[in-house]
Amino acid sequence: MKQRPKPFFVSLAVITALGAVLVVLAVLQYRWSTQVAESDRERLQTTLQTAMNQFREDLHRELANVGSAFEIGRVEGVKEAESLLSERYVNWERSATHRALVADVYFWENPRTSHAGLFYLNPKTGRFEAAACPSQLAGLCARLSREPGKGQGELAPPVIPFVWSLHAEIPALIHPVLGIAANADDRLPTILHPAGYVVVELSRDFLNKELFPELAHRYFGGPQGLVY
Repeated sequence: MKQRPKPFFVSLAVITALGAVLVVLAVLQYRWSTQVAESDRERLQTTLQTAMNQFREDLHRELANVGSAFEIGRVEGVKEAESLLSERYVNWERSATHRALVADVYFWENPRTSHAGLFYLNPKTGRFEAAACPSQLAGLCARLSREPGKGQGELAPPVIPFVWSLHAEIPALIHPVLGIAANADDRLPTILHPAGYVVVELSRDFLNKELFPELAHRYFGGPQGLVY
């Protein structure tokens, strides 16, 4: 008599075993794919963070280049400050990689001087001219006009650390300028007083349409556009 049930049970056992193997493989594949996804995610996060840092460093370098180009140090008077700034502007136009980054250059004379107020560097003449405060600088002009003048007193050399500050709402870079005055007593240090502020207005159009896209493409770009 033929025994048919045995092959049936063998086949069932094989199928059951294969099913168990497939389940195990499916679990392992899921775990592996999850680990790969997490690994890719960590790699992408690291790459993105590096790109963001490089973007920020390059932008900072561009702004620092502007500051260095228009640094004038201590001056003996407003006229010297304006003359030096005019020279700096000519050099900037001649040698800067991103010349269009600088829109306009101003000098705010301290209220303690006889010609207090805002002066605009005319790029055609190379001279500073008295100017009404433009709308984009209104907030800055209002604040500078409230800066203490005579009440600020005289300053000994190392008292104030003068650095460039970024006013992003304009946008503009601002830097205080110290004036030098001889002391009546030769035994005392040279007197320093706040002569005014250099105001370098940056071009918003150039930032938005040229510099930012250039940096974004450099650090976030791929063959088919931005990859993030």
